[in-house]
Amino acid sequence: MFSTSDKNPINTNLILKELQKQMKELQTSIRQIFSEIRNRKKGENISKFLSVEEVADTLSLHKSTVYRMIYTDKLRTTRINRKLFIHESEILDILNDKLRS
Repeated sequence: MFSTSDKNPINTNLILKELQKQMKELQTSIRQIFSEIRNRKKGENISKFLSVEEVADTLSLHKSTVYRMIYTDKLRTTRINRKLFIHESEILDILNDKLRS
């Protein structure tokens, strides 16, 4: 369909690799969600993942502070399509640690 003489040839291999990478990330996220659903107790609510912005608002912090906590391994994250999410239990752990101090 496209010849190599086109000025902007479509590099289908790069597009395919990027799509495969995104599919793997999505599959991993879906597996994690289903695993969490299977492991929850009867009647227990499904736990919630919050974005960096939501965590910053919840803890009254700046987004850069939350990112610093992530990169210094004080907060564990889950990456879904290039976006970081923090499990609500992580936030509760931080709040409990602050209360104990």
